[in-house]
Amino acid sequence: MNNLVSIIVTTYNRLALLKRALESVKQQSYANMEIIIVDGSSNNDSKLFCKNKEQYKYIRSESKHPNVLRNIGIEAANGNLLAFLDDDDTWEKDKIDKQVRVFEKNDVALCYTGKNIIGANNRKIKYSYKKPKFNSLLNAIMWDNFIGTTSSIMINKKVVSVIGKFDEQLPALQDYDFCIRICEKFNVLGVNEALINYYYNYSNKQISEINHNFNLASKIINNKYSYLKNNKLLKLGLWKLKLKRKVKKIYE
Repeated sequence: MNNLVSIIVTTYNRLALLKRALESVKQQSYANMEIIIVDGSSNNDSKLFCKNKEQYKYIRSESKHPNVLRNIGIEAANGNLLAFLDDDDTWEKDKIDKQVRVFEKNDVALCYTGKNIIGANNRKIKYSYKKPKFNSLLNAIMWDNFIGTTSSIMINKKVVSVIGKFDEQLPALQDYDFCIRICEKFNVLGVNEALINYYYNYSNKQISEINHNFNLASKIINNKYSYLKNNKLLKLGLWKLKLKRKVKKIYE
């Protein structure tokens, strides 16, 4: 397997979590990787940690917006395959290897995986993996974000030139928007295994801010894809997500 995989790790003022995330990257069974850390921190902790560590390509950003950080990572990537990792998530050791095998055996633009959802005190809440509900991937992704968190996905870098990078205007649902554009034009496949650990542990203040950003992002996305033939599915899908939040269920 000769595919170079660019690992784009985004971080903001969370050095302890960044170290945990990077440890899960270093333990990957797949060897042909470059690790790009894009840091939007307001302090120098991560910068000092990465100093003189040649195994990392470190980039400092004036912006902390996750999509700005991801796009900076995409621009810096040399690999033909890209994988994204938020600093508060971790990977299982075979995550990259199993996704690369999917790309080698199938004509796909994106591969996603199942995930363990981890709550307070590092307690596993549940395992989550979804399959598309419809034969049309575009209809399926509008109805339900079956792909899920950005830390799960690996993409072929070539698709970015077709669909564009992450939307830097969105305050939330960035992964959802990106996956809608991919499913509109390309094929995707999933690996039904718990290959990432998605940590969900927010304060009441964070939840309030997340809900505000979600509502704003929903309006933006509704308008953005109003041209789609079955955009009513998207409106229903966003309504379902909002309902889940109201009953305090986890957005996946």
